[in-house]
Amino acid sequence: MKQNKHFLLILLVLVGYSAFAQVKIGDNPTTVGESSLLELESTNKALVLPRVTSTDAITTPVEGMILYDLSSGCVKVYENGAWSNCLSAASNSLSDTSNGTAIVASYSCSGASVGTMTEGEEVSGTTQTITANVTAAGSYNISATYDGVTFSKSGIFNAEGDQDIVLEATGTPNTAGEGTYTLNTTPNCSFTRSIGEPFNTTACTTTYGNNYPATVTVDGQSVTVTKSGTSSGTSSTITHCGVSSSSGFQNTDLNQFATYTFTVPLKNVQVYSVNNEESESQEGYTVSASLNGAAVPVQLVVAGGTCQDRFSTSQAGNEASIRNTVSAGFIGGIIFNISSASAYDEITITRLSTASGSNAHALAFCNAEAVPDNSSGGSAIIASYDCESGTATGTLTVGTAASGVTQTITVDVTAVGGYNISTSEVNGITWSASGTFSSTGEQAITLTASGTPTNAEVSTFTVGSSPSCTFNRTIGAAYTTATCGTSEIYGGNNFPITVSIDGTDVNVTRTGNSTTTTNNSTYCGNISGNGTWQSTATNAFATYTFDVPLNNVQVIGIGNENTEGDEGYTISASLDGVSVPVLAVGIAGNCLDSFDFTQDGNEASARNSGIASGGLILNISSTNAYDTITITRTADSGGSNRHALIFCNAEVVSN
Repeated sequence: MKQNKHFLLILLVLVGYSAFAQVKIGDNPTTVGESSLLELESTNKALVLPRVTSTDAITTPVEGMILYDLSSGCVKVYENGAWSNCLSAASNSLSDTSNGTAIVASYSCSGASVGTMTEGEEVSGTTQTITANVTAAGSYNISATYDGVTFSKSGIFNAEGDQDIVLEATGTPNTAGEGTYTLNTTPNCSFTRSIGEPFNTTACTTTYGNNYPATVTVDGQSVTVTKSGTSSGTSSTITHCGVSSSSGFQNTDLNQFATYTFTVPLKNVQVYSVNNEESESQEGYTVSASLNGAAVPVQLVVAGGTCQDRFSTSQAGNEASIRNTVSAGFIGGIIFNISSASAYDEITITRLSTASGSNAHALAFCNAEAVPDNSSGGSAIIASYDCESGTATGTLTVGTAASGVTQTITVDVTAVGGYNISTSEVNGITWSASGTFSSTGEQAITLTASGTPTNAEVSTFTVGSSPSCTFNRTIGAAYTTATCGTSEIYGGNNFPITVSIDGTDVNVTRTGNSTTTTNNSTYCGNISGNGTWQSTATNAFATYTFDVPLNNVQVIGIGNENTEGDEGYTISASLDGVSVPVLAVGIAGNCLDSFDFTQDGNEASARNSGIASGGLILNISSTNAYDTITITRTADSGGSNRHALIFCNAEVVSN
């Protein structure tokens, strides 16, 4: 009560003074300057102005208002419609170590990285913890900016020593990649944050949890997915927060993981996860990724599920984590996107928890993107292609679908991984091969032909884009396979001969070092002649010349033994002395599967590699015509085989 009386007395005094429009508080209260409205006088006391956290706390400032701004650590006045800078000279000379009155000896940017950033999307809830070694307390105003996003924080250091600051991100990142943020102080430090590319969040109807290896189609690319690690598959049906899997899950117990490898580099693979328990040490996942063995920085961005607000995400170097951090005892499910600026061909998903228990996950690819390397069409890197030294197997004929036709090439691999190599379609034919390189250096690839040729020609096919190589394959003209009588088989001493083809008499002569022989045996159940043959021993050959250009002359051959070094024939042809590309096409004989048909430049070969002694009928196909053919025994050891010519299906080709 006594205090109230004193307060009332002071109030009355002030009111009394107010009547005279002058007030003085402190020493010599009766002595007031003539122009003073309010005067303070003391030798050991001072005026304390209102202290606010920042000038933003004053919602309706008026001209002439004065206060002490705690965030800046100085006195400010409101004038000309705005708050002034600090009025004191000392405050205007802010320390460049903090952009405030505090003094900082050093910074560390290795603190927690929370939240994610995606190109073109405004950031929210994304922070970066840094540590300042403070040597003089005071205010600070710290920021770091990169490509449309600023991490910042201002405040007061009330003590010296190491102090943590949580920088908060604002803005919208413009470009996916790795952003380096450097503090606007001296000294400073830098931190790196991943900025992912935009991605789709369409709910995937197909997931992959218990069905590896799997083949999926991403952007038209066939991608083989293999799994390794300590996780175990389960066909259990589990749904948490609206998240489930159509094909079971991979269970990850304490310290367990699953590593997935893709033959084609991908982006935006998504994970459907269930059974994440907050009570099991805030259970979740840590995810890492790599491309050709080199780490790829990733972040985990929430993409679906009805419990998204219960999960938090963070980064640590190139790895990223997501975990259930809200509501004790809650079991959550979440869909998250493995975001990155560059592609990855391997991801590892590890259960994140120090407690016993397990969670489960499955992969989804409906929103993924394929990013094949230009050199391989997959994740491998190829330095060069060689199409010259390979083997051309099988034959191509107009109007006949390619079957068993291959081309071997050699590549120089500098980084292992998947490959998916193909040519553009030429003349109705495409060549392709896919697989995985497990080692570097020169590797052979066998391309397989598909399609149906439309024109008889020598077609050129290009493999790869950068690097690349080309190879040629002969496409023969269509032919008939009518059975010829024994009187139409020519193999003995009956050269020169005249045969009628398409109503034209054609004279045929023979030269070379082959010899005439007889043999009445039947080979492969249905191959026999009229008893007389041309026999070709080691290095022997027979050259036949026609006075009219022909195509589709046929050869019947017997006595080809695989024990004599895969015995068979090499055939070459020419027209007016110029080499003509030909094919040796097997058209009859029950043992055709035992013969290998190959090309080498303009020459063609047929060799028995699978039966003791075989026979067959060959069609000598060309893109146009020939007037000379040479048949040479081919084998890796001594011996001899036999042959004769057939003209009943041949064609006359006018010049």
